[in-house]
Amino acid sequence: MAPRPSADFRERLVAACDAGLPPGEAARLFRVDVSTVYRWRRRARRGESLAEKPRSGRPPNWTRRTIPRCAPWCWRSLMRRCRNMRRGWQPPPAFASVPPT
Repeated sequence: MAPRPSADFRERLVAACDAGLPPGEAARLFRVDVSTVYRWRRRARRGESLAEKPRSGRPPNWTRRTIPRCAPWCWRSLMRRCRNMRRGWQPPPAFASVPPT
């Protein structure tokens, strides 16, 4: 996912449009979609903040605290798989007899 534009970036775009830059040209110069230009201009006209609004959805599972705790387990699991591959590990016969799809 691309990084979200800052409020300062949005204010500069709106200011450029207010100074006479056409929305299509502003979209091209600031590398955003034209509908985004119109949405930000509409919010500025209404007096709403141009800062990013809260987003809905599930919060991320991986946090700065979680990653260091899981990293050793991931590393051990990867090393175990590599060891098994070097030893010539083969899948159990029940899985080996299933034809690939």
